Amino acid sequence: MPAYISVPADVSGYQRTPLFLAIWWGILFRGPGYTLFGTLPLLVIFLLLEWKNLSSKWLYLIVWVLAGVGASLSIAGVPAGLICGLLYWFFVGQYAGNWKIDLSGTSSKRAFSSGRIVAYGLLLYLSYIAIGYVWYGYKMVEVSMREPSRGIPFFVSYREGISKAYVSDKKRKFGNSARPINIPELGIFQKVALRDFPDVDSCLKGADYTSKKFDLLNLNWNKINNEFEAEVCTFRLLKTLGGIENATPWLEAQGFKSSSKTPHKTTYGTLSVHGSYSIQQNGPKFPTSGFIRRAYRSIPYSMSIVTEWSIDGKELLYVRYSFNRL
Repeated sequence: MPAYISVPADVSGYQRTPLFLAIWWGILFRGPGYTLFGTLPLLVIFLLLEWKNLSSKWLYLIVWVLAGVGASLSIAGVPAGLICGLLYWFFVGQYAGNWKIDLSGTSSKRAFSSGRIVAYGLLLYLSYIAIGYVWYGYKMVEVSMREPSRGIPFFVSYREGISKAYVSDKKRKFGNSARPINIPELGIFQKVALRDFPDVDSCLKGADYTSKKFDLLNLNWNKINNEFEAEVCTFRLLKTLGGIENATPWLEAQGFKSSSKTPHKTTYGTLSVHGSYSIQQNGPKFPTSGFIRRAYRSIPYSMSIVTEWSIDGKELLYVRYSFNRL
């Protein structure tokens, strides 16, 4: 997303307050992203309103404000939701139930309004998006019934990696008297990511790792749809590259700004290399296709990555992606 939508750097005073920035960001940048928040719930709500012939303006405003606040967890969801809700009501909501008029054969000027066409078109588009969730749901059921392989290199999640670092730190300080902890299991989304990206080759762009004709810097972002898939592929590529000295060059090759050439030492006695990516200036890193999906991923203003390593910098413990919102 172009940076010119932001408040100019030379602007000061109340226009630099968190509240003003949140409203500015919400109206000009985040608004389109709300259209994907809870696509399936929104689709059900819109179909219900259509079926019951509910065309009240305030009803649609409330739905969109709730969707906006839920998506952003910010006050920006109120003004942006009101604007989105008003536009949706103007083009769609006020014509709810016109299909019944058509079926009954009753002549009505409202029935042939262009708003009716927009309404049905939007519902069809949301239905199309929902079909994608059905396929993803099938994969969730599959990995729930049959645990996917950790792949090559062996994948370690954030929760597993941080637990391992914690245990190692306690043993280093207290020896064998350190109390063990329960290491949590993989989440369902991580299991789906492991299913879709079982090895290095599945993460690369136009390369064949097995034949040695590859470049581990060429992560295929076109195949990445969420942070769980990004973590799996990033872990596999960095693990294959080797030690911590490869972390910063790899991050910079992907468009991240690395925190420092010198790794940060954590309280657990591990080494950490951070990176940041401006969604505000460059648009979302993933997904790379689908206007609505990219709009939803544009709600955060930046994305961060943490790569955690052993104290000697030779073993990658975990990779963690996170998003920053106002």
